[in-house]
Amino acid sequence: MAGYNLLVEVKTYFIQNRHLVSKLITFVIVFISGLFLLALLPTGIRALDYEFGNMLGVLALYVYFLTITPGIIKRFRVKGIIVDLGVILMSHRRKLGILTFFLVFYHYMLLRGVPYIRAGEIFVPEQLYEVIGFLAFNLMFLLFITSNDFAVKRLKAWWSRIHKLTYVVVWLVFFHIALID
Repeated sequence: MAGYNLLVEVKTYFIQNRHLVSKLITFVIVFISGLFLLALLPTGIRALDYEFGNMLGVLALYVYFLTITPGIIKRFRVKGIIVDLGVILMSHRRKLGILTFFLVFYHYMLLRGVPYIRAGEIFVPEQLYEVIGFLAFNLMFLLFITSNDFAVKRLKAWWSRIHKLTYVVVWLVFFHIALID
């Protein structure tokens, strides 16, 4: 029971201090943006760019799963301690989704975008996993640009329909990872 009380206290803290968690997520976005800009320097080490890009992809995957966890908990009507975790994540879901998009964007740019830009070429996905990843990235962009109060008010019922694309994105991400050599 002591563990449950601790979780309740943590949940209460995260809900009452949403602004602090929001600032932390914003800091992470800015910090990773700074690292990304450093990787773009002409003297950047290409192998480091690749490893950093892969790391951001893995991190994006973890954060993305945090964004979809509350929906899974709600859909399967899970009871108990896990519900408290869902409440914590739900109160920060939009910011985590935005963080996910930035991580995916930097993952894509470091692995494909920047090398093609440096070579003066246009990126055209060749491998199946690249095509699937590029499609998932574009759908995530649509989710990203509609992750604000203005879009919710203007799109009304369409907002919900658009954000159901996350179910498609989950499968695309799964296939993207499964098909990587």
